[in-house]
Amino acid sequence: MDKKEIKKAEEALRESEEKFHLLAEATIEGVLINKKEKIWEANKAFAKMFGYKSEEVIGLPVSEFVTPSSFEVIKKNIQAGLELPYEIIGVKKDGTTFDIEATGKNCIYKGSPARVAALRDITERKQAERVLRESEKKFKTLADESPNMIFINKKRKIVYANKK
Repeated sequence: MDKKEIKKAEEALRESEEKFHLLAEATIEGVLINKKEKIWEANKAFAKMFGYKSEEVIGLPVSEFVTPSSFEVIKKNIQAGLELPYEIIGVKKDGTTFDIEATGKNCIYKGSPARVAALRDITERKQAERVLRESEKKFKTLADESPNMIFINKKRKIVYANKK
C-alpha cells in the first residue's frame, strides 16, 4: 500500500469514528462497546445513567455496572449472540440499583471480538407495571368480596365477573 492509499484509509477510518461518536452522543440510550469484559467506548448517556463522568467509565469492568446475576446473563447472551432485548439490574456509582433493558450485538472492534450494546433505564416503566398489578389485585379483591354482582362487559363479551 502506498502513502496515498494509507492516507485515504486513515481518513475513512477517522470519518467512520466521527459518525459513530455523533450517533452515540445523539441518543438518550447508554451505548457502549464491551471487549474482554471491559468498557472500551461509552457515550455520555451511559456515564450519566450510572452516575459517572464520561472519562471515568472507560476501562472499567462491565461487572461494576450490574448485579452479579445480571453479569452472568450478559455473559450468556454474548456467548449466544443474542440480539433481542433483555432485562438486567444496573448498579450506579453510589450503589443504588435500577432496571435496564439491554440490546446487544456481537461485532469486531479493533480487530477482535467485542459487543456493542444499547441500554435503556426502564425504572419508571417497571414501577408503573408494579402499581398497575397492585391496583388490579386490589380491584379483584374488592370485587370478589362485594355482596353485589360485578362484571365487565367489553364489546358484548364478559371479560370479568366476580363470584356473585
